[in-house]
Amino acid sequence: MAFERQFLSRIGGSGNSGAAWIYTSNQVISEVIADGFFSDAQSELKTGDIIFLVDRLAPDGPAATLSFVKFNNGTLVKVGSGTNIPLTA
Repeated sequence: MAFERQFLSRIGGSGNSGAAWIYTSNQVISEVIADGFFSDAQSELKTGDIIFLVDRLAPDGPAATLSFVKFNNGTLVKVGSGTNIPLTA
């Protein structure tokens, strides 16, 4: 599945500190962290920005991963593989 802008929301950041974003969708995390997935948002995402990735349809309930923008040359955006955040009750 392709990037869908409606699922990307800025949730914080100001000044020179970078921004925090959340991307919540029905896409598996491995698709979302693929090189170029976020390239359509290249004008918004900056190198070093943090992204919380949430897959609402993971088999065991919502899955969350904390990642970051590791590369943005104005055309191609790459994010880090991220760290899984266990969602436990």
